[in-house]
Amino acid sequence: MPASSRSSLACAAALATVLAAARPAAAQHAPPPAGAPGEPPCVPVKPCEIPDEPAPAAEPPAELGAEVRRLFDLVACRGPAPAGLDAQVVGAFCAEQRRALEAFRTGPRAKALEALAPLRPAGLPSTAVVPGGADLLTALGAFPDLKNVTTFSAAPAGDPRVLAGLAPERLRQGLAAVRAGAQALLRGEGATARGASRPGEFPVQLALFLTALAAEGYEPTGLRYFTVQPDGTLRHLGRADLGAGRAPLASSELTFVRRGDDPRTRTRTHRHVAADLSDAALARSPGVLAHLAGKGELSVALGAAGASPWRDDHARVRKLLLERAAMIVSAGPRLPAALARQAGLSAEERGPFQVARRDRR
Repeated sequence: MPASSRSSLACAAALATVLAAARPAAAQHAPPPAGAPGEPPCVPVKPCEIPDEPAPAAEPPAELGAEVRRLFDLVACRGPAPAGLDAQVVGAFCAEQRRALEAFRTGPRAKALEALAPLRPAGLPSTAVVPGGADLLTALGAFPDLKNVTTFSAAPAGDPRVLAGLAPERLRQGLAAVRAGAQALLRGEGATARGASRPGEFPVQLALFLTALAAEGYEPTGLRYFTVQPDGTLRHLGRADLGAGRAPLASSELTFVRRGDDPRTRTRTHRHVAADLSDAALARSPGVLAHLAGKGELSVALGAAGASPWRDDHARVRKLLLERAAMIVSAGPRLPAALARQAGLSAEERGPFQVARRDRR
C-alpha cells in the first residue's frame, strides 16, 4: 500500500478514536430490547425478562373457637372443670354462678325483657348496637331476632388462651372478678370488666359476654379478633398478629347460635369494639364512627353501666344514633324528652326500661 494511503488510514482511525471518546457514555450502549410488535420497549430499570412478583397472600384470620368454647364451659358451669384447671376453685365459682344464672332465668329481669315483645315494631332492624358499656345481655333479651350486635366500651375483650395451665391463685382471682361482674349484670346493675388490660390477664370481659350467652340460651361457635381501620372496615388478626400473648387482645368477633340451632344456617355475630365513643376519642380514631355509620338502621340497647351517649361530650355518636335508631331500649341512661321529640321518637317507661320507638306514620 502506498505510504500516502497508509497515512490517510491512520489519520481516519485517530479521528474515530477522538470522536468515540467525546461521545456521551449513554450513547455508547445499545438501546434496551424492544418487546412484541406494538408494545413499548422495556425500560432499563425493569428489564423485560424479569416478571412481576405476586403480592404476598394475606394471612387468614386466626380462629380461637376451641379456646372460647372451653372458656364458655367454665363460666356457664357445664360439666366438670376443664382439664388443667383446679377443680376446687372452679367448683366454688360454679356454686354461685349456677345460682345467679337460675335466678336470672326465673326472676323479674328476664320477665321484664320478655314483656317488651309487644312493643317491638314489625320490620325491626336485625342489626343492634350497645353504644357505651358492654351489656350484651340487654341486647339479646330486648332484640331476640338480632343477627349481629356490636358493643362499644374501653374494656378489652381479653384472650381465652390464658386458661391453659393457669395457676390456682390466678384462676381464683379471675373467677372472682367474673363472679362479681356476672352477678351485677344478671341483676340489671351493669358491670364494668376488670382485667385483660395487659397480656396474660384473665379475660373478664369476654367471660361476661359468654355469661350473657349462657343466660339467654346461646352458645359460642367461634372467636376472632380485629382492628378497626381508618375507613371503618375491619382487619382480622392472623396468628402472627396474635403472637404468644405479647399484646392484649381488645376487639373481638364472637359467633354464636341458640342452643340446638344449626351453626351452618343460624349463626349470629357479636362484635366488641374496644373504643371510647366520646367526641375527643372519635376525633383521634374516626374509623370507629365510620364503622358504626356503615351499619344502616339500628336497634339500640343501653345497659345500666357505661358512658351515656346522650351526654354533651358524645355529640357525634348521639347524632348518628338519633338518626338511625328504630327502637331504643335502655336499662340505664334515659333519652331526654326533648331529644326524643326532635328525632321523631316516642319514649315511655316499661318496668325497669325506657323504650323509645320511631314514629313511622
